[in-house]
Amino acid sequence: MGHRIFRSVAGGILILILTLQVFILIYPLVILLLFESLSNWLILKFFMRLKYGNEYLRFCGSIGEKINSPLRKISFDAERLIFIILSLFLVVTIIFQDIGIIEETSYSAILINFIPWIFGFALLISGFTNFCPFLIFLRWIGYK
Repeated sequence: MGHRIFRSVAGGILILILTLQVFILIYPLVILLLFESLSNWLILKFFMRLKYGNEYLRFCGSIGEKINSPLRKISFDAERLIFIILSLFLVVTIIFQDIGIIEETSYSAILINFIPWIFGFALLISGFTNFCPFLIFLRWIGYK
């Protein structure tokens, strides 16, 4: 339940930032996502531990535990990898927009502006439905 809530909150915040066009707020979101992904100190687990005490682990479930992979050799968490990839795409997108590498009217500028929206809606929907095809794929290739 913890990862689902975090995915939906992160997706909702990203969509809100993109709707209001306050792109400077993407940087704190990226810093938070990278901090949680690289350090594995999850904010939601911290709050759940405060609320439920030592029984917080029974509330922390995630999708894909039943997916058996013959390649299950990578000990890195797939949820963390998703947020690292998302953060890198957001940073690259914002850098392209800020520096002005691509012209505003070109097809690639429209595509680069569309990428954060795709990630925002994908996170929001996967948070509500607990179905993320990319997460299932990462667990199938061997991430835990």
